[in-house]
Amino acid sequence: MQFRVLWLTENYFPNRGGMAQSCDRIVQGLRKKGIRIDIVHFCSRGEAYRWQQQQEGRYLACPVEKDRAHTLNRLWQYIASEDFSYTHLLAFGGNLPILAASVWPIWMNLPLITLFRGNDFDSALFSYNRQPVLLRALQQSTAVGAVSHDKVEKLKQLVPRSKVFYSPNGIDTQNWQLSPSDLAHAARWKKEQAAGKKVIGLFGQLKAKKGIPVFLEALKRSGLVADLHLLLVGDIDSDLQCQLSNLPQLSYSCLPFMDRFELLGYYPACDAVAIPSFYDGMPNVMLESGALGIPLLVSCTDGMKDVLGLKEEPLAWLFRSGDTADATRALRAWAGCSAEEITQKARNCQDHIIQNYSTAKETEIYLKILMETAQP
Repeated sequence: MQFRVLWLTENYFPNRGGMAQSCDRIVQGLRKKGIRIDIVHFCSRGEAYRWQQQQEGRYLACPVEKDRAHTLNRLWQYIASEDFSYTHLLAFGGNLPILAASVWPIWMNLPLITLFRGNDFDSALFSYNRQPVLLRALQQSTAVGAVSHDKVEKLKQLVPRSKVFYSPNGIDTQNWQLSPSDLAHAARWKKEQAAGKKVIGLFGQLKAKKGIPVFLEALKRSGLVADLHLLLVGDIDSDLQCQLSNLPQLSYSCLPFMDRFELLGYYPACDAVAIPSFYDGMPNVMLESGALGIPLLVSCTDGMKDVLGLKEEPLAWLFRSGDTADATRALRAWAGCSAEEITQKARNCQDHIIQNYSTAKETEIYLKILMETAQP
């Protein structure tokens, strides 16, 4: 059977971080398998309401106006004017895709697949405005995918009649490797900026819900501040900037958001990458840094627990989410390990990610979802 999917998303910027990166990777993986995917991208750029041909599908930019209802009504008129022959409707998290998903499956008489990657589910579930829409969309869903076992269990209880899939992120390690120039850039940066200190990297949207304040407090309590340099790459809000300024002994560098391939020149400068999130999905930063053999200091929650929290031997220095004392313990444990112990744990983590979280396995999961939800 030839599948044709109408894919609704707010995140479709190849090589960007987070959900945008995941969206592009999943779409490209399925298209290479011959699945035709038409992407509707809610955005503020591109030529509006004009299909652009892509390999195995099309792309449509839908401008988001102040009146969200007008945005979706206008888009529906455009979509409905076509003689479409879709087999599935797919909502890739976000506000507008979920809002459309609460109604469109009925009008289109199509199975709905709803995918949650990061915090889109957590934030919507406890929002007065967004929760009713989220629950309606879930009730309409034939299948729901989530990137952590924790979210899968929550979703099963919320929508017991729907198929709920564990759909972890993947990484294409063939195209994610360090070049000699990446290593040289990282070594040069570290020599110039870190002055012989160990470097801990923090990448992405560095907001309070990502647990950064907890990590900074743990760093302060650990007694390691004088020996470390923080490399912060991404979106830094004013609150975090204020917290950093209140740690006068802390050496740190702040760099703006980068294309993911630009990060290859900075990941190797890190003696560890920290992801102290209160809650999360399955961060691409974890897979990216882990696949390069960079040691990880992470909170034991959601997809991070799934990947790294093996019962036999954890593959990272883990700490309880939001627990400053436990984060302090993990920092001291990492700092107290020998170079050989750190290298071995990082190598074990690297092997585990390469073997179990490939893009090929990720694509197979989504092919299975499409097959199991197809109409007879």
